Amino acid sequence: MPNLIYFQWDSNEDGIIIPALEELGFTVICMRYELKSYTKDLDMAQAFITKIHETKAECVFSMNYFPIISLVCDVTGLPYYSWVFDSPHYTLYAKTVSLPCNHIGVFDRSLAEKLHSLGKDRVTHLPLAADQAAFRRSIEKNEKDYRCDVSFVGSLYTGTASYSYYEIFRNEILNSDDTNEIEVWKLLDTLTERQAFTYDRDYLSQTLSSDPALTEYLYSLMEQHNLTLDEDFDLDHQSLCYDGVLAKEVTAKERLKLLSEVAALCRDEAHHFRLFTASDLPADSILNAYTPGNGYVNYIHEMPKVFAQSRINLNITLRTIRTGIPLRAIDVLSCGGFLLTNPQEELYDYLKEGEDFEVFRSVGECLDKIRYYLANEDKRAQIAWNGLKKAEKYFSIKDTLKCLIN
Repeated sequence: MPNLIYFQWDSNEDGIIIPALEELGFTVICMRYELKSYTKDLDMAQAFITKIHETKAECVFSMNYFPIISLVCDVTGLPYYSWVFDSPHYTLYAKTVSLPCNHIGVFDRSLAEKLHSLGKDRVTHLPLAADQAAFRRSIEKNEKDYRCDVSFVGSLYTGTASYSYYEIFRNEILNSDDTNEIEVWKLLDTLTERQAFTYDRDYLSQTLSSDPALTEYLYSLMEQHNLTLDEDFDLDHQSLCYDGVLAKEVTAKERLKLLSEVAALCRDEAHHFRLFTASDLPADSILNAYTPGNGYVNYIHEMPKVFAQSRINLNITLRTIRTGIPLRAIDVLSCGGFLLTNPQEELYDYLKEGEDFEVFRSVGECLDKIRYYLANEDKRAQIAWNGLKKAEKYFSIKDTLKCLIN
């Protein structure tokens, strides 16, 4: 059995990926190291080389891509497999991505195509996946009651703890007396509001492309906060401003607005709504009444129970994900949950709307479909069952790992 070094950094998926790799025939050797730099940590590189020699490892694997590991694998001649599930994931723009040792899976097809256009041909489009059997075991074992009519699990990207750079920058400017900059942020507020719940047109990219001065202004703010990338990376200013500042703000507006309306609907029509988030909420938000405890649920032991016991599970995709299927959507389906989501292009490559999952394209449509499916239990249950069968067919963790490693 080949020895494989698995780089651990407390990814939620560790408890699923490691057993899957072992079932595929690898002897998994875990290595943990606190990185000081993604590209220049010589101590980490030496520790990794020592580990490779001590264990006679034949390959390396990590969730997400780490350039320093790629450099080590290039020197030692080992293949490096990485599966990227974060978005944005800036290390994909590292110059090391082109090294021949790399085998990188990226779940967003549009991102994979963009990277290919930059000459980074070691990247492969690879949808995310789940371990349906492991989720089923967790659902059966966990006796905690998560039953509700509608739920959402995830960040709201509100507050400085969520690294909402838009909010940080905006508050700094609005607390100043620079009238010109205040006018810019009024424009950005209007732009992000306009983009929210608009899926057929990209106002953010169009505005940044047509107004280079705005792009450079936002980039200068990122420079002031040490949020830019150094010479080891190839990422244009527009993409960094889009992913790092504007897209997350649109997502925050969408999630806060939609979930507030869902909470109000459930309150008024006597349905049970639950929100599982560790994000800060505005003091006057209706959502404060629907967040249990600290809002966090364990990925393996609790989350599957939430998705299985919620009659409707909401997904509101982070706007940095252009076409790909978010992990939350795959996890909901893999737990036998009913998925109600905003449209994502790649969902239609595997699933049928109205048969395997449901879609909303506005707040009003979301509320209407919640009412409909809470009143039509047989249809709701059938769609959830169909979605589970499709997840087992297309999003198996072992089958997807085989695609990456082969």
